[in-house]
Amino acid sequence: MRKLFVNLAFVVVLVSMLTIAYSCNSSSDPVVVKNVISGRISFVNVDTAVLNTLKKDTASYFAVSIFGNWPPTGNATASEKIILKQESGKWVADYSLTAPGDGQYVVTSSWIKVPYAVGNSVFGLGTYHSDTSHLASEVYSTTGKRATITSGQSIANINFMSWADTAKSKRIYKF
Repeated sequence: MRKLFVNLAFVVVLVSMLTIAYSCNSSSDPVVVKNVISGRISFVNVDTAVLNTLKKDTASYFAVSIFGNWPPTGNATASEKIILKQESGKWVADYSLTAPGDGQYVVTSSWIKVPYAVGNSVFGLGTYHSDTSHLASEVYSTTGKRATITSGQSIANINFMSWADTAKSKRIYKF
């Protein structure tokens, strides 16, 4: 009888513990991400030999940046390194940047040459509003297409084309 009572007590304690563990909600409310600009950059006319040469310089890198002022008068508002990958025979890079707040932002892709030298280190390869056009009127348009964040709402699918080659005939700006 005593053994039955001990076993019954054990089962009651076990069921109680399982009930408490099950009732604890381990999931929390979803985290709302604010002010994020994201998309995909498609690199056109990529010469793999040129790309391999650029990648040999391990300190330098491809980047995506957002600028609140355009043409830029200083550093990017936000920037991150991007990694080019091949998908279905095309070179692409996905990105996600956090803007400091509401506003209109020009999104650009670039090759950043390290060590940095003023006027010879940032090679602009594409912008969201001009898609590799070499026309200064498009590249530096202050009314061109911008990514706009309103009320902290994140925006996605800010996709654009870019060069991957930093040759003078390919880049659209240089800082």
